[in-house]
Amino acid sequence: MSVARGADGVADTVLGSSRRRPMTADSTSPTPPVNTRDSRAVLRYLIALWESQDLTEEVSFLSERVQAGLAVWALTSHAVECGRAVLTLYNAKQPIAAAPVVRLLLEDAVTAGWLVVYPQNFRALVKKGVDERRKLFKELMARDGFEDWAAAAHDDALALADELRDAGGFVLEQRMKELAGTDGLYSHYRLLTRLSHAGTGVVDLYLMTDDRSPAGVGLRTFGALPEAGGTIGIAAAMLNAALIAWDCSRVQRRWETELTTLAERMGVSTEWRPADDNS
Repeated sequence: MSVARGADGVADTVLGSSRRRPMTADSTSPTPPVNTRDSRAVLRYLIALWESQDLTEEVSFLSERVQAGLAVWALTSHAVECGRAVLTLYNAKQPIAAAPVVRLLLEDAVTAGWLVVYPQNFRALVKKGVDERRKLFKELMARDGFEDWAAAAHDDALALADELRDAGGFVLEQRMKELAGTDGLYSHYRLLTRLSHAGTGVVDLYLMTDDRSPAGVGLRTFGALPEAGGTIGIAAAMLNAALIAWDCSRVQRRWETELTTLAERMGVSTEWRPADDNS
């Protein structure tokens, strides 16, 4: 993307490009799902809505929001990719494998909404990335053949980290606390986290009580996930929330009616607001 800078408070424009076919004048908007409890239908609709945008045209942000807006674009793009992956895995009857992807989608949506509400916190996102690269370069400095390159990259990252030392923290739970309408969301995230690492959360899925076994334990070939329906429901709600974040990042919203109506039908939040906003 190329960015044309504007004066303070004036819209900056970003010229996009797309590998997907843009909509033509004769194209029709996707049809909303008849039943919003059908999470697969909701995901298909939101993905189709995302793909309906013409990225060969300019997108405008307010000048003080352009950096955060570009990050929201990237996070929402990734959320849509995660939504596609969730659909693929559920259609293949693999909800357990989808859980880590839903966790990523949730994190994308919350971070995108956080940047919409607090665009100045873009610096915290960058700081987190710099810290992660600095740690990587430090590890590479100990490997043969990487010493000089990694040392120079580490020094550059260290200098940038120093410039961003006042950027604030980047902890997901704190991001949720700073946003309205996220009560209980961190509990869902923790549940998904248990299914995203090689620990007891995963081990328990493939074992069962079996009185016929001398050890009292039976083995499962395929894991059992009782909350599979709720997990894809989280994916659908969070993808809608991610698209709302992107739509709100632009000077002119395009999907306000579609996304608000869908959120209301699903019984989830229709907007991103700060936690202290009681409106």
